[in-house]
Amino acid sequence: MSEKSVTQNKSNYYSATTIVLSESVDKLITELDKLQVTVKCPYTQLKKNDLLKLAVFMGENYPTLASIYEKMKANINESKKSKFIFSLSESCKHNYICIRFREILENQGLWNSRYIESEKIICFQAHCKDFRIKSFFQGGWLEIFVVHKICSLLSYHKIEYNYLINPQIIYSRITKSKSYELDALFLINDKLFLVEVKTGDKRNICLNQLTQHITERCLCLPKERAFLIMLSLSNVETEDWNRKNHNITVLNLNNFIKCISTALELPES
Repeated sequence: MSEKSVTQNKSNYYSATTIVLSESVDKLITELDKLQVTVKCPYTQLKKNDLLKLAVFMGENYPTLASIYEKMKANINESKKSKFIFSLSESCKHNYICIRFREILENQGLWNSRYIESEKIICFQAHCKDFRIKSFFQGGWLEIFVVHKICSLLSYHKIEYNYLINPQIIYSRITKSKSYELDALFLINDKLFLVEVKTGDKRNICLNQLTQHITERCLCLPKERAFLIMLSLSNVETEDWNRKNHNITVLNLNNFIKCISTALELPES
């Protein structure tokens, strides 16, 4: 399949999902004040831009893009700049998505590459090491995708909510408390929810850190309202982790929306 044909049909694989933004965070800030948790300004939410669209594209097509993404992340983390090659498969649909992904990256100036149709390979140049883009590919895209999907779910069901992405918080009741950055906080139907996401495999460290926020510090959340979404876990692995811990609900890309819907007692779609 030629790159030209992919360009002509790009709308098939570029998400047209409505971008949902919360207009106010006042209720969420008030709820955190009650817990003596201070949020440092500026408050941040999703930005309706090309990176959001790219994050949604990556999340919706992750099973196909997993191999190419792991190569990209490894390349970013290398101390020396180097090129790498990604070989396409025999699946037309798989190749279609990968080539479209390459085209989006190229068009947005995020990563230079060249598609060689005769050899069925994509040759990626060394990454430019721009901090903002590096942060996006190291895991920022997953935060954006997960928050976007939750916002879309809540808006679809016409549920009132406030949220912040990457809030910098200070526990006021703790003397000399340092600042902590969380991935996302939601106030849904006047109840606080914590959402953390990880693309790596340091799950024990993540669980320990989240447990401290929930129990030893001030968030005081039940397991049903504290979520850790891991990119690398299977459904069976998430079930196993949930049997072992009593403070955090561990999820993955396959089941996080269903589990959050269950926690909110939403009807099955």
